[in-house]
Amino acid sequence: MATNKKASQQAKASAKVRAAQQQKRQRMQWSIGIIALVVVGIVVLVLAKMSTGDSSDTANANHTPKPAPASIATDLAAVPLPAIAAAAKSATSSNPVKPISGGKPRTANGKPEVLYVGGEFCPFCAGERWALTVALSKFGTFDNLQIIHSAEQDVPTLTYLGSDYTSKYLTFTPKEMKGNEKDSAGNWVDLEKLTDEQSSLFTNLGGGSFPFIDFGGTHMQSGGSVDVRTLLGKSQTEIAAALAASTTKDTSQSSLEGNVNLVAGEFIRTICGLTDNQPSNVCKAFPQA
Repeated sequence: MATNKKASQQAKASAKVRAAQQQKRQRMQWSIGIIALVVVGIVVLVLAKMSTGDSSDTANANHTPKPAPASIATDLAAVPLPAIAAAAKSATSSNPVKPISGGKPRTANGKPEVLYVGGEFCPFCAGERWALTVALSKFGTFDNLQIIHSAEQDVPTLTYLGSDYTSKYLTFTPKEMKGNEKDSAGNWVDLEKLTDEQSSLFTNLGGGSFPFIDFGGTHMQSGGSVDVRTLLGKSQTEIAAALAASTTKDTSQSSLEGNVNLVAGEFIRTICGLTDNQPSNVCKAFPQA
């Protein structure tokens, strides 16, 4: 009997030990599970933050001007005149250049002046710069162009801030009034200031709307005419290369080439009216109405 009782006590003790060990293993498993969940949560948060940071950094980088690859100015100058002329003959832009009632010819440095007023944040300015740069490249040469995306709608474009333009036919005066960032009051930061005359033209003729282009005091455009949807999702290099490769068949207004070339053609025709149809090899493709 004594032996059986002792064996029973030992069995009970062993059972208690096993139960305690089982409880310990369960507590360890729960602890490991909780730690694993915490670690996974931290990793997810870190990855999410990194992803957001990368996206924000990319957007900020796109909204900050940087030197344009040399190929962009070269390609925009090489857009074929027949392709531009074909697009310009195919339709009228949504916001064509208009004559200024009672407008008097305006010059700078002894040449007709084309005044551009815009802002880097402005998506309509972003679209219009492509057509204007193509047009002006037929009369002169750009240097120090920069690439940027507009803060609104993220349209890939150029900025004229800090650029140089040389032409024996006309003077180009670009003014990027507003930047791509907002100040503490929520307003777009100031970049370039207009003279009193430029401010008067911008306000009285253009209604204070971006973009505004005055063509030698006789014609003007207020607001954009290039459909920026044709530019989205492309790099500046891709846009310039596509325009340089355009043909007389690229006249659809739903295409990048047809849309930009139509507006460029209207600009070229207007500028030829200021330069006495010079250079002749350019202006003969755009006879005055």
